[in-house]
Amino acid sequence: MTHDSLVQKRRLRGDFWPTPAQTRVLELALGAAGADVWDDLRPAASLDELAPGSFELLPLLYERVASFDAADPMLSMLKGVYRRTWVKNNVLLDHTKAIGRVLRDASISALFVEGPVLAARFYRVLGLRPTASIDVVLRPEDIGDAVNSLAASGWQEQTEWGSAQGDLRYIVMNDRSVCSLRTRVAPDFVLPGREFSTLEPFFASGERILLGDVEVDVPNATDTLLAVCVAHARAEPLPNLQWLVDAKMILRLELDWDGLLEIGLERSQGRRLRDVLTCLKGLPGPEPPAAAIARLDVAKASGRERVAYALASKSFSRARALPSIVSEHLAVTARETWPRVVLSFPRRVRARRSLARRHTEA
Repeated sequence: MTHDSLVQKRRLRGDFWPTPAQTRVLELALGAAGADVWDDLRPAASLDELAPGSFELLPLLYERVASFDAADPMLSMLKGVYRRTWVKNNVLLDHTKAIGRVLRDASISALFVEGPVLAARFYRVLGLRPTASIDVVLRPEDIGDAVNSLAASGWQEQTEWGSAQGDLRYIVMNDRSVCSLRTRVAPDFVLPGREFSTLEPFFASGERILLGDVEVDVPNATDTLLAVCVAHARAEPLPNLQWLVDAKMILRLELDWDGLLEIGLERSQGRRLRDVLTCLKGLPGPEPPAAAIARLDVAKASGRERVAYALASKSFSRARALPSIVSEHLAVTARETWPRVVLSFPRRVRARRSLARRHTEA
C-alpha cells in the first residue's frame, strides 16, 4: 500500500501531513525512488517548483542524485547546499558546546533535543540535515537564569520572537546564530492539572554525549522521537517535512515503545501518535511496530483530547495564539467539569496576556 493510499484509508486529518507531491520528495530523499522520480521532480532551471517544505531535504537529495547521476546539471547547486549545511552545523555545534559549558557552570539542567545535536546523533554526516537553530529544553524555573547566564557570554535575547507564554525564548549571537530555549515539548503536552509540560521523565532518562571535549545532556532516542513527533505533528506557519525524516532516522535504533506509549497516552497524545506512526509506516525506511499502532488504535481518547488535537492540526491564520491556548487549556483541565473548563478559560487568557506583557518589558 502506498503512503498516499494508507493516509487516505486512515483518514489522517490536518494541514501538516505530506501531500502527494511532498511524498514523492520524501521517497526520493529516503532512498526509495530513483532517477525517474528525480526527472519528474526537477524543473528545467531551478528547484523553485519543488513541493513546499522540501528545501531541508536538498542535502539528502544531493546524496541520492549523486548516487545515480554524477553528471546531473543540478548536482553542483545541491552540493553547494550540502556544503553550506555542513559548515553551519559545525558552527552551531561549537556554540552548543559553549552553551553547554555555561549552563553546567551555572548548575542549570538542560537537554539539547533538536538542532545540530540531532543531526550529529542520528544522521550519518552533519551535512545531511539543515539546521536553523540550537534547541534547548529547560525546566520552567530555570529559563530566566539560563537567559541571564548566556547573556553574560555574548548571547542577546530577542524578546519580539518569544512566545506570549514566556515558555519559548530566543537568544542570538553576533554571528547571527540562534538558540531557542523552551520549557515545553508542546503546549498540550501536559499532565491533567499541571500548568507546565512535565519533562521530568525526559530529564530522568536522559543521556550524556560527548561533543568534542564537552559533555552535553540529551533525551534518550525514544524520548527524542516522542518530542519530535509531539512538537511537529501539528499545523505550523511553514510546511515542514524535516521532522518526518528525523523520525525515520531515529527509527533505525532500538526504542522503548512501551515507555513511549505510556508517556504519550498519559499526556493525551494518543490520537496524534497513532496518526504519526501510521504516516511513518507508509514512508520508506524502518517502520514503527504494528503492535504500537494497534495499541493506539484501541486506546480511548477523551472528547477534549480530540478537540485539542483538531485545533492544533488546522491552520488558523487570523486566530494567532488562541488555538494553542485553547488546546493547552483543554489538556490542563482534563479532569474538571465542562462548566469549570469554560468558566476558567478567560482567566487563562488573561494570565497569558500578563505573561506576554512581563516578557516584553523584561
